[in-house]
Amino acid sequence: AKGAASPYHYHKNCEHFYFIMEGQATVETPEGVTEVGPGDMVFIPAEERHRLRSITPLFYFEFQAPNRFQTTTKEHAMATTFIKTGNLPRTRVPGAGEATDVLNEAICGAKNVRATLRWLHAGDRLDAAPKASTHQLIYLMDGHGVITLNGKDYPVGKGAGVYFGPGESAGIRPDGADGVKLFHLVVPEVADQA
Repeated sequence: AKGAASPYHYHKNCEHFYFIMEGQATVETPEGVTEVGPGDMVFIPAEERHRLRSITPLFYFEFQAPNRFQTTTKEHAMATTFIKTGNLPRTRVPGAGEATDVLNEAICGAKNVRATLRWLHAGDRLDAAPKASTHQLIYLMDGHGVITLNGKDYPVGKGAGVYFGPGESAGIRPDGADGVKLFHLVVPEVADQA
């Protein structure tokens, strides 16, 4: 709802991100207040204080990844990173459309999560390989497609998503000539450090 806000808070042992799908909001951090909108990714490191406040009705992904690496201290905390995903370069992947990483260690220091935007065109297919130690989410942001799970096809449209756990796989392709836009999230399982 317009004006709704989280309390000003932090997460001691996890990284946090918001990916704005629709609407406008502000993110408040110790560095100030920044307006965000569709396509913006906000990465908040462990222990960074923050608050999300909607300006208009808001639809967004929020994710917290356990930080099993050494906890960041206040004296050495990373700053919140605001990523305008529409400005990132796309890479053509033969047979699998175009892709751009929007969240990873190189972009913002995220150690516990990786996110990619993908655009599939007629004839393209994304096959998310089974990985023994990862959790994955594919969310259909735009278009109509077909998701394949366990050898069976399921028609899907904007707003559909599929989660698959360690060792599971999924495939997706556009349904017809129009393409699809996907948000692909990968979270590795990280062994607790002694």
